Amino acid sequence: MNSRNVVVSMAATALLLAATAVPAATPKIRVQALFESKALITIDGNRRLLKVGEASPEGVKLVATDTLTERMIIERDGRREILALGIVAMPRAAELPEPTLNASVVLQANGKHFFAEGAINGEKTRFLVDTGATAVTISGDEAKRLGIDFTKGSKIVTASTASGDVPTYLMKLERVQVGAIELTNVEASVVEGKFPKEPLLGMSFLSQLDVRSDGSRMELSKR
Repeated sequence: MNSRNVVVSMAATALLLAATAVPAATPKIRVQALFESKALITIDGNRRLLKVGEASPEGVKLVATDTLTERMIIERDGRREILALGIVAMPRAAELPEPTLNASVVLQANGKHFFAEGAINGEKTRFLVDTGATAVTISGDEAKRLGIDFTKGSKIVTASTASGDVPTYLMKLERVQVGAIELTNVEASVVEGKFPKEPLLGMSFLSQLDVRSDGSRMELSKR
């Protein structure tokens, strides 16, 4: 092989390695139809009919369907999401923006709910906005994943849930971030167990912001 062919071969190999090193984008999902234990969805334009427990070639697993509320639960990237019929689930943000002084965040409704990408003490999570929750509320399982030692120095109370009375730990979180909005020393409660599945972004965070909502759009602004 002459020197020119060697150079061309090395360049081709470098391009191939660069191409394979680019991570795949998180797919965009639309729910088209729901059935008992099945769902018809499109993932980045590819139509998939999935049964409960089955995963698509794109790595989206169908966990459950509910034809009464027209919602389903999927799992992707190791996290569960609730999707509504006809609603597009956009890719999750890869990185959060740097916190800014006069930040604002616009959220679009997913069904009847608002979800927000954020972080607790620098660890990324996904919040369900809940104006009925007094404080930011986290399940014990999620708190452990986030590295929160909620048993140390916390006040313990009992909370009534669908599963019965469970211990709940009252504490303050060092940092809570949603988009470019970051607040410190935010009151929180950690409920032992798996629920809530997503941390609830309650009033201990929201009451420190200007909140505007018309039902399909919510804007959070730092004061």
